Amino acid sequence: EPEPEPEAPPKPKFGEKSSKIKSMVPPNATWTLMLANKRIKKLPFRDSATEIMAPLRDFRLLVDEAGFDVWEDFDFVVMGSPDATDQTQAFVAVQYGFGHEEMMAGIDRACAREHMVVDWRQEGEGKKAAWIGDPRLLDPELEAKNPDDRQFVLLPGDKVAVYIREAFVEQVVAGPDKSKGKTSANFVANISKMSRFTSAEPKAGVQLVVEDIRGMVRVPKDFPLEIPSRAELMWEAAKSPELVIKLEFLELAHAERDLAYWNEQLEEDLKKLGAWDVAGGMIAATTIEQDQRTLILRHQFNEVSARIVLQMVAKEFGKAMRYSKKEAEAAKEAREAMWELREGGKLSPSEALAKQPKPETPEPKPQPSNNQPKP
Repeated sequence: EPEPEPEAPPKPKFGEKSSKIKSMVPPNATWTLMLANKRIKKLPFRDSATEIMAPLRDFRLLVDEAGFDVWEDFDFVVMGSPDATDQTQAFVAVQYGFGHEEMMAGIDRACAREHMVVDWRQEGEGKKAAWIGDPRLLDPELEAKNPDDRQFVLLPGDKVAVYIREAFVEQVVAGPDKSKGKTSANFVANISKMSRFTSAEPKAGVQLVVEDIRGMVRVPKDFPLEIPSRAELMWEAAKSPELVIKLEFLELAHAERDLAYWNEQLEEDLKKLGAWDVAGGMIAATTIEQDQRTLILRHQFNEVSARIVLQMVAKEFGKAMRYSKKEAEAAKEAREAMWELREGGKLSPSEALAKQPKPETPEPKPQPSNNQPKP
């Protein structure tokens, strides 16, 4: 008799593989965020996700004020920084299909709204040409005090732009460092291949990696939990998304201590604080498992709960960023008005704005000539 065929190995769970997105940001970054916009844009909670990003200055500059729609116009967005509290340190990269000419026009529009002008220059020729935009405030006194030295670089290939500190511009324009080969450290080579780095987890809509957490977080000596050294979050691009959080600890004993706290003490402590009624349902529905020095938490949302959680996150993040409800509503109205002007995406922002009637300016009244004879 023929031998039975061996059973196929089980398919990997969502989020089982490690995120690769850290390879696309400068090596000093301690946090990295990636949005797979193409996967998210058809999902019902996308507007709630927009509200989370809306308080970020770079989002407002590169998306809202430029006239773009973050889900419809961009394929991927990558952000990273060595210091989450200092926006001038942030790195941003976007991939799009509308070409550099429209991106350049959008950057010019956005900077004009911020009372800035962009000095553009080209480096390289033909297919290797890159455009560098150096934004500066129109007020020279304010510009002299401006700590933000970041510049825009539109990479060869007509589809990727980065907003990066001046210290990295030359490296990005020069292109991949062949001496580093195909290593994850060669971030310049990797930022132009965003889709490849999302394929490590093709179902993920959002990926977030935070490193050096122990160096950033200070807790009292009697704090009941050990602080992980690294955290990784993946949010599935699905109507009923799964959330996976991996917490990596320095020592095995640290992971074991936190697992024991979750299973044996967390509920009691939250009840003492009066928070169990709010958080208990979600915590009870979250599974936790240990893999050596890593704890893996999984939670399956339905469509309604996903939207509610994102709305809560947006509200609290807005408070932390001092982004008022009035500002949020005005920005939302402006997005909707721009999308209507663009006829639901049929027109680019530049095409839509070009169709708008220009405000009439009164003709200047004739001034008497200085050389007219006096009466």
